[in-house]
Amino acid sequence: MREFIKTYLSRAAFENNRKLHILVLLILPLIIYVRTIGFQIIGFDDNGIIENADLWLKTFKGGGDILKTLLSLGNFGNSFYRPIQFLTYEIDASISGANPWMYHVSNILVHLGSVVTLYYFLQHFAISRKVAFVVSLIFSVHPLTAVAVGWVPSRGDTLIAIFGMLTFISYDNYIRQKRLIYLYGHFAIFLITFMTKESTVFFPFFLCAYSVYLLGDKFTFKKYLPMFSGWALAMGIFFILRKFSFHESMPPDAFTLQNFVKNLPAIPSLFGKILVPYNLSTLPLFDAASLLIGILTIIPVGIFCIRKATDKNYIYLWGLAWVILFNIAPMFYRLSNADYFYNYLEHRDYLPMLGVFLIAGVFIKEHGIADKSYFPYAAAIVLIIFSVQTFIQSGYYKENFPFNNRAIECNPRNASALSGRGVNYFGQGKVDLALSDLSASLAIWENSMSYFYRGIIFETQNKNSKAMNEYSKAMQCLNTLPSANAMAQVLSSRANQKYNRQDFEGSLNDLDMAAQIDSTMPQIYYNRGNTHLAMKHYKQAIADYNKTLSMSPKSIDVFTNRGIAKYEIHDYEGALRDYKEAIAINPFYILPYNNIGVTLRELNRYDEAISYFDRVIGMDSKLGAAYYGRATVKLRQKNFESAILDLMEARKLGYSGAAQLMQELGIR
Repeated sequence: MREFIKTYLSRAAFENNRKLHILVLLILPLIIYVRTIGFQIIGFDDNGIIENADLWLKTFKGGGDILKTLLSLGNFGNSFYRPIQFLTYEIDASISGANPWMYHVSNILVHLGSVVTLYYFLQHFAISRKVAFVVSLIFSVHPLTAVAVGWVPSRGDTLIAIFGMLTFISYDNYIRQKRLIYLYGHFAIFLITFMTKESTVFFPFFLCAYSVYLLGDKFTFKKYLPMFSGWALAMGIFFILRKFSFHESMPPDAFTLQNFVKNLPAIPSLFGKILVPYNLSTLPLFDAASLLIGILTIIPVGIFCIRKATDKNYIYLWGLAWVILFNIAPMFYRLSNADYFYNYLEHRDYLPMLGVFLIAGVFIKEHGIADKSYFPYAAAIVLIIFSVQTFIQSGYYKENFPFNNRAIECNPRNASALSGRGVNYFGQGKVDLALSDLSASLAIWENSMSYFYRGIIFETQNKNSKAMNEYSKAMQCLNTLPSANAMAQVLSSRANQKYNRQDFEGSLNDLDMAAQIDSTMPQIYYNRGNTHLAMKHYKQAIADYNKTLSMSPKSIDVFTNRGIAKYEIHDYEGALRDYKEAIAINPFYILPYNNIGVTLRELNRYDEAISYFDRVIGMDSKLGAAYYGRATVKLRQKNFESAILDLMEARKLGYSGAAQLMQELGIR
């Protein structure tokens, strides 16, 4: 036992035991993050990623144009091409489908991989195992990693952290050992890194700077030509694949120098949150406190790094450049509603923050801090504080309510978060709180979605005039809608209100516009089919119901309504098929049975018709329409006495057609 303790558990043994280091580096963050496996979808990009991954996988399995399907593998939105990142989502989809649990498992695994890679990455700078272990352990539980693990879409940044460090490690191995296997491996890893996220474009710069300034290699173009050729080839492959994959582009104002200038406060804000993780938000907006902390931290660190560089100690400046340059690439992109939604996202700091931890590791090494008696206690205190904070911070990504609530806590003027929380309250049945948040959102920024959701609330309260007014206001500021799908939803909801008012032409106009904006919503075609049906445009109604069923083939109401439209154009056999399809989906749905009886009557199949009306009455003896339908069949059979009894029962139950028919027959 003593020998075991001396070999494996003593402080001296542990400080240099690589296997134990890796074991702890895996266990501690796993303890903190294991609960995220049960987290749900928060509705901020993760829903789209999971739906698209599941749909892509089904499309691929369904065959068709396999080449086209493969080229669409990395298609994110209108302009982002990230096939490696998307591939990991496809692996998740193949395991858990549309359920998010596997996506969260993968996020944890990728973070653990990044932590272990950092441990080896630091040792390439002559940092001891002991220091590399402590620095990596602190990184593993840093509060800024909470978003990278808890939020599914942030995986691209954790992946490029791993691949980025491996890109450096393979390059360093080649430079030191001159073995071609490392060179070819380096180019392959760089291609993978670049195809994971485009912001890694700066890696060649860091690698050249590492050779020249940290290793003292003399730069000549001829010497570095093979490296430039390999990097250029990797980027060329990326852009060729991207060209064949994309048919659309981002709006011209999405990536501009003006956006970069507006986003400049993100650099000090994010830098400050690495050293002082204060006021971490799910949807960060620029705030004075974070900006001030950032300025007060980045200035002295910058001065220190520059002074070190004047003594030809470039590693500190190299690390600082890592922090800044990898934050610069995303800053050219900015949403039009950034000041009311988010100015930057904290998961983007995952790769840049490695530069700070490198600086910390080198500083500890050069000043012998790891040998000080206070070092393990100071490290333990930081670990405890960060672990608790990270555990709390990760909880904000459990579902959409804590996600939006945290954004509001950090900045009460986050209009999008207020709107989102209002929807959360409405889902919980807290209508007053929902309206309060939606109104607060509109007081800060007039946006279509808040008007839209207020319209939905008023519609559920049968306040149709107010609902119509809200939908109209939403239409007046369509430029604030986050997507074409949202715009189509607004139009579809307003169309429903017009339909209820029997403004069928107005309803049809809104639905036509909604279908042009987003052709993927079956509800739009169903509603338009109903509108055509009400306007007696039966063939147009059938065409819309056909379109709906092509996207949603198990809809009872669509089959039933298409059957009604076919009945009206005397396609009785077609109507019967539709009604029977509806019954096959739900045998307890009464309306198709009654409609079958009516249709069989028109086909002169009277006994069958009566049997269906009998079945309807057996299912619901209070349905006047069934008695009336059975009476009309009996009249055709000349069974007047029984028909009169059915008509009297139908009139008693309030079926208006019965009284009219009895009057025509002279029956009181």
